[in-house]
Amino acid sequence: SVMALQHGLTSQIQEWSNDIARVLSDGGLLCLAVASTEDPRYATGEELEPGTRIHTKQLDGYIPHHFFSDKEIEGAFFPGFQVLYKKFQHRPASKADVEARDWEYILRKG
Repeated sequence: SVMALQHGLTSQIQEWSNDIARVLSDGGLLCLAVASTEDPRYATGEELEPGTRIHTKQLDGYIPHHFFSDKEIEGAFFPGFQVLYKKFQHRPASKADVEARDWEYILRKG
């Protein structure tokens, strides 16, 4: 899931992460990249709920964006998954004159 799981409300993301956990075999790997709460675009747009914004300064800012903390990824959404790789990534943003910040993970189920 590369920059896709973040496009929902918290309840939807929880449902999607539960589905991932349900269909992934024990020992299976999940590669994940999502926006971080430290991304400067987190301060733009309108808040829909804690951590989730819409109308952000992004090419796809018209759809919801949930911005994740690492604790949220490892605890709330993917408990019981082992962290094999974790990186706080900085990269040029596609629209705004900012440096995007996101989390990259490889998680193992079980």
